[in-house]
Formats: sequence, structure tokens, C-alpha cells
Amino acid sequence: MSSEAKPIPEIIRDSHPNFAYFHCNDANLKGPGFGDVDFRPIFGPVEGGRLRGVASVEVFDFEEGPETIARESLRYMREASA
Repeated sequence: MSSEAKPIPEIIRDSHPNFAYFHCNDANLKGPGFGDVDFRPIFGPVEGGRLRGVASVEVFDFEEGPETIARESLRYMREASA
């Protein structure tokens, strides 16, 4: 979604009724919290829309290692959605 002209929060707000799951990653191919994407405005529409389903961390660069990626991405996602 980071290449779309429409802002990501707006895409999510308009589309969330059709979501069963939600993949989360940064534009740098790492997990949430490892790059420049601010997930707070992204998780706002998800939480406000009462998304029912799964949010998963989708990573393509594993440099930090799986345990660190999982731990830090989960911490960041919880913080960003609070």
C-alpha cells in the first residue's frame, strides 16, 4: 500500500469491512518499528473500525533475526495501537 496515491489510513478506513487479516510491514521490508512508517494513523482506522481478524508481521528482510523481529514488532504494534 505504500506506493498508493491515496493515504493508507484512508484505504483502510474505506476497506476494513472486507478484511479478514492485515499484514504489517515497513516500506524497508522489515517489521513494524524497524523503519520510518508511522503505524499510529494506520492502526487508528483499524481499531476504530473494529477489525475482527488477524494482524500479522510480514517481513522480507530478516537481518535482525526472527526472535528480535517478533518481539520488537509486537511491542511497537501494541504501542502504536494504544
